[in-house]
This record gives sequence, structure tokens and C-alpha cells, in this order.
Amino acid sequence: MKALGKGSIASIVKIGLDVLWIILWIAAFAVGAAALTYMIVSAMAAAGILPDAVFEEGQIKVADGQIQIVSDEGGAMDWRVLVPALLVGCVAVAGSLAVVWRLKRLFCSFTAGEPFAPENARHLRAIWIILVAVEIARYATMLLFGIIIVAAGVPEGVDLEVNIDLSAWFLILVIIVLAEVFREGARLHEEQKLTI
Repeated sequence: MKALGKGSIASIVKIGLDVLWIILWIAAFAVGAAALTYMIVSAMAAAGILPDAVFEEGQIKVADGQIQIVSDEGGAMDWRVLVPALLVGCVAVAGSLAVVWRLKRLFCSFTAGEPFAPENARHLRAIWIILVAVEIARYATMLLFGIIIVAAGVPEGVDLEVNIDLSAWFLILVIIVLAEVFREGARLHEEQKLTI
């Protein structure tokens, strides 16, 4: 099977990216709905509109005007965990949507048999910039979580771990190199078209 053009591996990957695009939009709406619901219910709980026993039958409880998610083991996650988790979800979904959109554009040109189209280098450059932004946002969220923990205390049942994912930074470096390779390939391709 050929790598580029119609009926190629690139066209199969493009179909997979189209499916992933739809799944990511569903995830974006789910994360947005969860964040909006959390904000509304939190505001209602803080204002005393929701009584403490409103969700007693399920795993979501309101206690002392705060929402908690209670696990089967009896531990509870409150706003100190839920707010950073929602932020991480928003950043991850938004970053994934941006990267997949750029990959879709990239694989459209691969399927058309034009791997060295000038916009491909721009798509790869945008992908590595998005990945850097997502990693920085992840570190900022960890910092925010740390500040919340210092100010409000460690929630019960939460283990604190800080990790730096070197594989993500390695991937970013690889994409930077590929972006420059595609930029140079596009330049050579344009020069070749002018000489013929």
C-alpha cells in the first residue's frame, strides 16, 4: 500500500483523524458541561440554595456548602481537586482539538499527494507551538494546584506527585525538526517547479 495519495495510508489516517475530531468535540462539550454544572451547583451550594442532604443517595454530596465526589472506598474529592481537574480537562481537550485540526489539514495535503506544500511546514510549526503551550499550561495548573493545597490543605486521600514528562518535550523537539525539514522541502520543491 502506498503512503501518499488517494487510497493510501495517509487517507486512512485522515479518516481516523476525522473520527477523532468528532470524539474530541463530544469531549469538549462534556468537559464544558461538567465545568458549567460544577460552577452552577457550587454557587447554589455556597448560597445555601441546595441543602446539605440534596445528593445523599449518589456519590456526589453537598457538605458545608461545598460539592464533594465520594468514592466507593469512602474518600472524597472536593473543589481542591475538582477545579484543577476541570482546568486540566479544558486545556487537554482544547490543545487536542487544535493539534488534530492541524493534522487533518496536513493529511489532506498528504492524501492529495502534495507532502511539500508550503502550508505543511506552517501546520507542523503550529503543532509544536500548541504542544509547548499545553505543557506550559499543565505546569501552570500544577502550580495552581500547589498554591491551593498550601492555602487550603491537602484533601483526604490525595497523593501529591509532581512529574515532568520528558517524552512530551522530546516529541516537541522532533516536531520542530520535522517542521524545518518540511519548510526546506517546500522551498526545494518550489525551486524545482521554477526550473522545469
